[in-house]
Amino acid sequence: MTTKIKFLICFLLFLACYQSVTLQAQFVFEYDPRLEVRKGGESLDLAWAGGFNSPQFSTIDLNNDGIDDLFIYDRATGKVSTFLREGNKWVYAPAYEAAFPNFIGWCLLRDYDCDGNKDLFAATNFGIQVWRNIIDENNGNLAFVQTYDKLETIGRSDTPTNLDVDLTDIPVIKDIDGDGDLDFLNYTPFFGLTVELNKNFAVERNGTCAEFDYQKTNLRWGNFEECFCDEYVFGNQACRTDELEHAGSAILLLDVNGDGKLDLITGDIECNNLALLINEGTNEEAIFSAADMNFPPERPVNIPTFPAAYYEDVTGDGVPDLLVAPNNFINEGNLTNFRASAWLYENQGREDLPDFKFVREDFLQHRMIDVGEAARPVFVDADNDGDLDLFIGTQGQPQSDGSFRASLFYFENTGNRTDPVFTLRSEDAFGLQQLNWRYIRPAFADLNEDGKKDLIITAYSIDTRQTSAYLFPNIAEDNSAFEFSTSNFQTLPISLRITDEVYFYDMNRNGKPDALIGSYQGALRHFENKGNLNFELKNDALGGINNDTRRRFLSLWIADLDGDGKDELITGTDNGKLLIYPDFMTQLEEQERLTPEEQIFFNPNNGRIDSYFFGRGAFPAVYEQSLVVGTLGGGLLHFSNTGRPNATAPIARTEPHLTCFPNPTSGILRLRSSENGNFQIYTTTGALLPQSYTMEANQNTTFDFTSLPKGLYLIRFKSNTGNSQTLKFVKE
Repeated sequence: MTTKIKFLICFLLFLACYQSVTLQAQFVFEYDPRLEVRKGGESLDLAWAGGFNSPQFSTIDLNNDGIDDLFIYDRATGKVSTFLREGNKWVYAPAYEAAFPNFIGWCLLRDYDCDGNKDLFAATNFGIQVWRNIIDENNGNLAFVQTYDKLETIGRSDTPTNLDVDLTDIPVIKDIDGDGDLDFLNYTPFFGLTVELNKNFAVERNGTCAEFDYQKTNLRWGNFEECFCDEYVFGNQACRTDELEHAGSAILLLDVNGDGKLDLITGDIECNNLALLINEGTNEEAIFSAADMNFPPERPVNIPTFPAAYYEDVTGDGVPDLLVAPNNFINEGNLTNFRASAWLYENQGREDLPDFKFVREDFLQHRMIDVGEAARPVFVDADNDGDLDLFIGTQGQPQSDGSFRASLFYFENTGNRTDPVFTLRSEDAFGLQQLNWRYIRPAFADLNEDGKKDLIITAYSIDTRQTSAYLFPNIAEDNSAFEFSTSNFQTLPISLRITDEVYFYDMNRNGKPDALIGSYQGALRHFENKGNLNFELKNDALGGINNDTRRRFLSLWIADLDGDGKDELITGTDNGKLLIYPDFMTQLEEQERLTPEEQIFFNPNNGRIDSYFFGRGAFPAVYEQSLVVGTLGGGLLHFSNTGRPNATAPIARTEPHLTCFPNPTSGILRLRSSENGNFQIYTTTGALLPQSYTMEANQNTTFDFTSLPKGLYLIRFKSNTGNSQTLKFVKE
């Protein structure tokens, strides 16, 4: 092989590592909770956990250490959140979320094959699917494999039919008859009113719990009907036809009085309470004769719509606690406060004789940034002290007067640029809540050309029933903290739909910020700033980003993520994925359609660079070249930029400085780190090389990788203090 050809191969490999838009990821981000956030004098240790609205709770051993961790599925956002138990604390660990499949409606984790590992039961449009937990004993990684795309049961006609549960409902999956396999208890699909028992005969007939053999053995379990929130009838009585308003129920079985019989706790979509029915029969042949509408007795549940109950140990004492949350797909009637949507009752008794003591309405949420619904973050130096502060727009919150209005949250950076501390200063910055708006999306740009950044709020007005972009001129003195008045604003002449979002960026470099509209239909629209607050439509689908039913509610941010002086376009949509368009202005000059990158998030559990699912909404922002993404659940997630070597580390105080040279290399690689630690090597497909390597701080250490095949590799370094960094190198 000639020297010229060798040089060409090395050059192409170098381009593949550092410059290719389509062959290798230019950008690599990793979840990083280390940006400090303070509220009420306390640091929020789950600040960047993303929030939630309608959480469903299950426990599962995520990391195979023998300790149950926490799994949350948010019905309203479609997002899974995973938390590890570390001592007496819950620690957000999103790396485990990738192990879970996609599903809708409801999801419960139960061990069906008796191997000690909890499996996954979830709703589909056609019934119930089951995924088996197949933890790899060699590496401890959690994984699921689908074993049933739909469960079947023997119905009234003695023929198999789908074991169905309404998507709105939450069933009981439990060994009700005590024979070792899992039975199903649920309200009758489509009709409600009565509860049916699907008994599992797998142990009796097949001698194993690892199979399902269902039969409807009781079509009126408990011998009662649920007519309405505060009305149940028993025995041979039936609800009046004008009371048949059942549209969804969530049920839970547990022994509340220690008599060995499973009692029923139920919540309904039309109700704000939980009802308790005491079992006077047996578990298989339950009999109820009365319903207590005020459960638990110490402080009865009062959630505006559809409370659902869960029985899991979240306090770490080995005894299940009671958790109650709204079971809504959406905030119907805008009645529910999604900032406090996880009621915790600690069980100070036994599992079979609980003593529930109310603790709080915002379990875990009180330790997060959680603004309710649809958190839209913006970073700007609002106090002119040289560092970026944080503002978050919201969809709205219920008010004491019965209204539902949005506000702007303000977190001042009380630290500095390299050591930020975001301290909550106001939940209604600039008094916007009085304007009676919803769906607030903030932006800052100098539109009146006075040298100061103005505030632009895109919002839906309850009074006019229209969405508009409102300009608030900055009336502060030069070099002073931003100041805006609710009596001094005007409407910009840009036509918008209800969830459109306006972002300002100088597309033609003439000093005037143009308007880029992320539309609810998914298109990116460009309005050129003609001066004097006039905007002219230039493109209805900039870069080929057009209306797309698969990717709607477009949100965007523009920033230089890799330090090359060229800006990237970052977008999020309701498909929950984030896209990065590298050097998008150059792309626009060279081609009609922009080319995105989606595989941009590093998962330390499997070493893969992949996409990340944020739920049904992703609202991006950039802080010092790291990503901050708002969620529909009202929270934020922060991802450090660990990608290309010229990317600036966003948190200089804790990021280890790691270098490798020469790169590309024929095999001999010298590494240097600012901290003691060790590293492992991954291929770009996620395969982990077996050996681990140790490094001492501030030492040039030489490693021989001549035996590696040619290609692109990732060095995953972890310091002894727990910090981490990822670098790429090319073996030529």
